[in-house]
Amino acid sequence: MDFDDTIATSKSLIRYTKPDGTKGTLNAEQYAKTYQQLTKLGYEWDFSEFNEVVEGKRGPLFEKLKNQIAKYSADNVYILTARPMDAAVAIQAWLASEGINLPLKNITGLGNS
Repeated sequence: MDFDDTIATSKSLIRYTKPDGTKGTLNAEQYAKTYQQLTKLGYEWDFSEFNEVVEGKRGPLFEKLKNQIAKYSADNVYILTARPMDAAVAIQAWLASEGINLPLKNITGLGNS
């Protein structure tokens, strides 16, 4: 399952710097829709905040994740996310805070949309 805007929502942002030095932020959805075009325009990306789950809340598929774990066990359920692999620990910790104990090896960060 995917993490952002499915299992969870958060206020984690991707920071950018335009070629003229202007700085700003995008959420996960904005980044996924525009990163190719903006990268071609010379935007530089900073994903450091995306390694954390900032103000995480349960997303629309959170209950489905719980049901999948109940049916197949935590060892057979996986999270694949566009976040960097460094975010896996924060994702695991957030899941644990919500009562889900998923093995770290079952969380894969691609670091790419």
